[in-house]
Amino acid sequence: IYAQALSYYAQYGVYFSTFSRRHMLSDHFTPVLLLFAPLFRWHPSFAWLILGKAAAFFASPLILLFFGRRFLGRDSKLVYLCPLLFLVHPFLAQLLFFEFQPSTLAMPFIMLVFFFAAEGWLIGASVLLVFLLCFKENLPLIWVSAGCYLMLEKRRITSGAALIAGGIALGWALTYYVIPY
Repeated sequence: IYAQALSYYAQYGVYFSTFSRRHMLSDHFTPVLLLFAPLFRWHPSFAWLILGKAAAFFASPLILLFFGRRFLGRDSKLVYLCPLLFLVHPFLAQLLFFEFQPSTLAMPFIMLVFFFAAEGWLIGASVLLVFLLCFKENLPLIWVSAGCYLMLEKRRITSGAALIAGGIALGWALTYYVIPY
């Protein structure tokens, strides 16, 4: 469905599925997929989505490796444990072979949100949180999770509470106002 809708968008400029006969944002809020439109205009193929999913999947262990080096030190052998476990985890590895879902593209960005929050870079985390809204309507839950992290781990009560409230409000708005327009 996603590849067909992107091909249609690349050809006609309307994010519409002829398969389901409705606008693509009326089922799930996935405007991030429009970033693939130039590739579909050049060569319409489902392979672009699979390549994007693979890139997101394999970027994630690299981000975990960077986290490990940052928080455990460059000399620690433990920095390789989490990326390795990520790659061999049965559920996560299955994402490569399962059907395409736009939220699978979000994994490295979710990791970066928490890295930025851990480092105190709340503007960077906020920019990524806004970007994550474009992946799927359930990703405001990451706002709630990041808010809980800020409140419980970093003792940033006001910032954390703002993210929790914003995530709840945005999730509600996307689900009940934007999608069923």
